[in-house]
Amino acid sequence: KQYILLFFFLLPAVNFFAVTYLRDIYVAYLLLTIFVLIRKGSRGIKILLIFILIFIIRPEIAILYAASYFLSYFKWALHYFLPFIFIAIMWVLLYEFGLYEIYYDRFWNSKYTQGEVNGIFNFRYFNESQIMFNFFITYIAFYIDHFFMENESLFDKYMLVHNIFIFIYLLKSIFIYTRKQFHNDRVYRFSIYILMASIVQANLEVDVRASIRHSMPFIPAIFYLAFYKALSTKYQKKQNQ
Repeated sequence: KQYILLFFFLLPAVNFFAVTYLRDIYVAYLLLTIFVLIRKGSRGIKILLIFILIFIIRPEIAILYAASYFLSYFKWALHYFLPFIFIAIMWVLLYEFGLYEIYYDRFWNSKYTQGEVNGIFNFRYFNESQIMFNFFITYIAFYIDHFFMENESLFDKYMLVHNIFIFIYLLKSIFIYTRKQFHNDRVYRFSIYILMASIVQANLEVDVRASIRHSMPFIPAIFYLAFYKALSTKYQKKQNQ
C-alpha cells in the first residue's frame, strides 16, 4: 500500500513544488497528516495543532478545511445539497447585498499581473449573470488549467501531464463513489467536503498559471477519493462512527 502514495508524490506538480519554498505544497502535506491521524482514530490536540499551523501558513485554506472537518462529523448526505447551497449563497451575495462592485473590483480587475485580468479566462464582465457563468467554469479550470493553455514551454507540457492525471483521478472518484463508503469512512467524507469547499478558492483565482499551485492543498482529497480502497488500513474501524 505504500507504493500507492508514490502516485501522489510523483505527480508532476507535487514533485515540482516539493523542491520550492512555496507554502501550498506544505499545506497539502499537513492535510495528508490529518488524514493519517483520523484513520488512526485521533480526535484531539494533534489535529487542532495542525489546523493552527495551517492557519498560520494559509488562513483561508484553514477555514475551508475546518468547515469541511466539521461537516465530516455527520453521516447525512449533505454533499448532495452543498453545490446548490454554494450557488444560492453566491447569488444572494451578488444580487441582494450589493457586493457586485466589490466582487468585480477585487477579482476581475486584479493588479497581480500586467493588464486587465478578469478571472482565469480573462473574460470581460458587465453584469451578475456573466460572473455566475464564470463561477462554474472557473471551478473546472482550477484543477485542469493547462487544458485551456497553449502549453508551448516544456514546463507547461509537464504541468499538462499533471492535469491529465488529476482529471483521471477526478473521473475515477465520481465513478467509484459509494454511499456506504461515505457513511463509514470519515476521511472520505472529509475529502468530499474539501473538494466542494475548494469552489471558494477557485473563484478567488485571477491567473491561470497560479491556479495549479493554489490547487495543491486540495489534491490530497482528490487522491484519497480515487484510491480509498487501496489506502484502507486496519484503523478503518476506528474512524468516527
